[in-house]
Amino acid sequence: MGLSTFDAYKHLAACDAVPLEGERLASLQRCLASILDDILAVARDTGTRLILGGGTALGAARHGGFIPWDDDLDVNMPRADWPRFRDAFRTRFAEKYAIFEPGAPKSYGLCFPRIRLRGTSFVTREDLVNPPACPGVFVDVFLSEAAPDNPVLRRLHGLGSLAFGFLYSCRKAFAERRWHRRWGLSGGVFVFKRGIGFMLAFMSLGRWTRLWDRWNGLCRGKSSRFVTYPVGRRHYFGELAPRAGLMPGEALDFEGRKCPCAASMKDYMTRLYGPDYMTPPPESDRERHVVFRPFFLNREDSELAMVVATHKQYAMPQDAVYLPVFVGAALSGDAAVPPGFARDDEGENISAKNRGWCELTALYWAWKNTKADAVGLVHYRRHFRGRGGIASGAEICEALSRADAVLPKRRNYFIESTYSQYIHAHHAEDLDETRRILEEKHPDFLPAFDSAMKSTSGHRFNMMVMKRPLLDDYCTWLFGVLSELERRLDISSYSDYDRRVFGFVAERLLDVYIIARKVNFVEMPVLHLESQHWPSKIAAFLRRKFSKLS
Repeated sequence: MGLSTFDAYKHLAACDAVPLEGERLASLQRCLASILDDILAVARDTGTRLILGGGTALGAARHGGFIPWDDDLDVNMPRADWPRFRDAFRTRFAEKYAIFEPGAPKSYGLCFPRIRLRGTSFVTREDLVNPPACPGVFVDVFLSEAAPDNPVLRRLHGLGSLAFGFLYSCRKAFAERRWHRRWGLSGGVFVFKRGIGFMLAFMSLGRWTRLWDRWNGLCRGKSSRFVTYPVGRRHYFGELAPRAGLMPGEALDFEGRKCPCAASMKDYMTRLYGPDYMTPPPESDRERHVVFRPFFLNREDSELAMVVATHKQYAMPQDAVYLPVFVGAALSGDAAVPPGFARDDEGENISAKNRGWCELTALYWAWKNTKADAVGLVHYRRHFRGRGGIASGAEICEALSRADAVLPKRRNYFIESTYSQYIHAHHAEDLDETRRILEEKHPDFLPAFDSAMKSTSGHRFNMMVMKRPLLDDYCTWLFGVLSELERRLDISSYSDYDRRVFGFVAERLLDVYIIARKVNFVEMPVLHLESQHWPSKIAAFLRRKFSKLS
């Protein structure tokens, strides 16, 4: 039984994958080439000994650019050059790119650095298992490692690398077990590796990654006769070659630009792809990434828009599906809106209503001014929780593949109904008048309203994600009801807090709509980025409840 799963992954066909072909593939290749331009510029400025790697080098040799069906780009450089290049690249392009490498962050589960373009989304199978903060289009950087000149030490170094690589791949297979079942990866080698991985789960995948990376970098000889790419497709011994042959040599054309390639290009290509490397393989043997939703190269083209309602500067998710929207912009000076944030007073909007309608002004803005296939609303300090913290776009898309809406986990009041909890905290007239409006204008919603008001739990925070047709229907109904409530309700005597009545009522109306329309939904837990101060909240709740009773 062979233990390599490389070919199985490279030819994986997942039913929920995004097909990369035609103009979509061409646009991706143009995007990758633009990233390469930035990498080459920094490499030249820092004296980094960079060459094209793997399939990218093959494309330069055989096609003068990308292999026609290729969807990624690789570059190689010596480990000794990486820190200098990384620091310079990060300094120059901090706002444009995110850099990941073993140990940074600690959860990173790949054994080579990856440079990702912000404002884009390119989700691979690794990103499903371990969602990165920024899942953008990427270029992989493979580091050449010095190999000991002493043949015995070189053998030990290589065997150790193979051992750590095997343990790493087993731990990774165990981390991917949920998706293995989904993708039909049930062969003996996968079962075997998942079993070994289960026994290795006492350490995280990120830690196994760091151990393998440290072992590979043990030899510091900058003038050793041999170097290798131990995390490459042929592993330590298959990638081992004289140092001089893997240093930059003749520059080859790559999509209209000259790019440095290995000095012994023929030997390098033959080691990786065999002596017939200049002959394209049959279509059945062509390697491709499996890419999942959301896929986009421009935020405006995103199929998912997660609106983050905020009224101040705050650390926002790096995932490009998240769009910070400054609420109440019409009531604030231009200087108050942080750079890079959308404004809820642009296009068709109700920004001026923000003091009473709260985050709903962001929902209205997204409804009227975005074209995404699905739209979500979250709060700057309150998000849906995913495996790595804030839910990634891929996790939300996966949830939407099973339902028409994503809602937060229900909040339970136990000793209160939705109605009694509201009137103990606010004004009963708010909900009573809402019921009268439904009775007059939407009588088919009345049973759902009564059911929701009697319930001791509910979906709160005005958090949701909805597919576009459902969102259109929900917002048309919701904003129609709230506009009529605003017309009828006299809030002149309300406190500043209770003047937020329309946001409060909308929280309760979400369940009314869900029940009335029999919406198919899934729930996700809520992640609070700030302390909830539960003791004070419980005390205030009890104080309100019993003061009303007295």
